[in-house]
Amino acid sequence: MGFDEYEVRRTSVKVFLAGLILAVLLSIILHSISYCLGFVLGYLIDLLILQINMKMTDTILSIQTAGKTIAVILFMAKLFIFAVGFAMAGFFPEIVNMYTVFLGYLVVKISIYIHAYGERRRMR
Repeated sequence: MGFDEYEVRRTSVKVFLAGLILAVLLSIILHSISYCLGFVLGYLIDLLILQINMKMTDTILSIQTAGKTIAVILFMAKLFIFAVGFAMAGFFPEIVNMYTVFLGYLVVKISIYIHAYGERRRMR
């Protein structure tokens, strides 16, 4: 039931496009582009976090003492990157919507669940 980063990314593009359609509709209805931009920003940051997670996993699995320190630094970098996305939404609310940034952060996580569900259904 395993899958790699490329399958997750491929699934996340589909989830992103579905979410983007909803964000565009919301932007049209409420006459504010901030919903689209927030969702895109959240997704791009989430893809960056996925890359950091892959690097962190490789570092932890390599049995090195220095690798553990690097993993902690990468974890702190993830938190900082998430905070930057929310800070941009906080400082520029007319350009970037904070709620859709959060929803953009969830795209990869939702993609993992969708992909795992599909794998389980195929196994039955």
